[in-house]
Amino acid sequence: MLSKITEKSQFKAQYNDGVTAAVYPVEIVLTGCGVQIKGKDSVPPAEWAWRDIQLAEKIAHNRPTRILNRSVQGARLTIDDPAVVETLRKNARNLTCPPHSIRTKILLISVGILLACTIGFVTYGLPRLAGPLADMIPMHLEEGLGDQVISIVTEALGPEAHYCTNPKGIAALRKLTYRLKKPIETPYNLKVQILKSETVNAFAAPGGNVVLLSGLITKAETPDEVAGVLAHEMGHVIERHPTKALIHAHGWSIFISALTGFSGATGDLASGIALQLATSSYSRKNEAEADSFATSILTKAGIDNAGFVTFFEKLKSEGMKKNTGIFRYFASHPTLQDRIDAIRPKPTTSYEPALSSAEWEALRSICR
Repeated sequence: MLSKITEKSQFKAQYNDGVTAAVYPVEIVLTGCGVQIKGKDSVPPAEWAWRDIQLAEKIAHNRPTRILNRSVQGARLTIDDPAVVETLRKNARNLTCPPHSIRTKILLISVGILLACTIGFVTYGLPRLAGPLADMIPMHLEEGLGDQVISIVTEALGPEAHYCTNPKGIAALRKLTYRLKKPIETPYNLKVQILKSETVNAFAAPGGNVVLLSGLITKAETPDEVAGVLAHEMGHVIERHPTKALIHAHGWSIFISALTGFSGATGDLASGIALQLATSSYSRKNEAEADSFATSILTKAGIDNAGFVTFFEKLKSEGMKKNTGIFRYFASHPTLQDRIDAIRPKPTTSYEPALSSAEWEALRSICR
């Protein structure tokens, strides 16, 4: 409700139309409806409604009061008499905090709905579409994408990182890879490499690529442990988890870029997605699928999956003791014990070691 104007209601002021720099002397009258402006021929009579009046700048002692009309672009009134301030505060309800117009409210609501729908799609819809979208990518394009991911990760690990090429070690790695992939059918030409790095890690990249870091080879005590890790990563490859993860991550990158207006260079974006793929865990469902695949392929290849379990338990123990990020590969996963229980070997027929003693020594020396 408007206050009844009981105080002084008529003041001298200066008017600026916001179009030119000219300032015109006027008289204003404060009424129950607003501010009436009376000037000479150059300033036509006008009335500003109280709901449209807003401060042009903060009120300060010993400084004129300047107000504007939100409905008249650029127009200003400057009033020297401090007595006007109290009446303005009582009647101009939007003096310091103008409300949003109906159009603005509708726009904000629309943006909010669009934002909620977009978040919902990226969070729930995109993961469901990632599989069909991954299946639509031609194999040669996926292989090229995998090569880029590996190149980015190698560069990110620093100048000391390089691929190990000791001939005897390569021969042992190829034998192990062949033994694991022989029982399965896949369109991928599986490519397994060992990258020189002290980090205990391994990752799968699009296009049938698997990279084991040499720190993982050093940490393993038997070839069966390495075979379990390799089989697990091959499971990610067969299920196309890396490609699906990139599709999901790229969807989030587009969403974030749309929100912030900042996308950075394409190389920076690719680097961020590639590093996320190499250093973070997959979903619980994806990890369970890769674990199940690993136990199945180890059995078909005649390799005891006890080594796979042993490696899990070792990393869990080391990770708990040191509480560091060095053992991220399996130890950081929150359901590791459940996974260990799920793959724990059952009494079965005898197995042959994944590699002979000489081949195992060659593999451990692959980076020398």
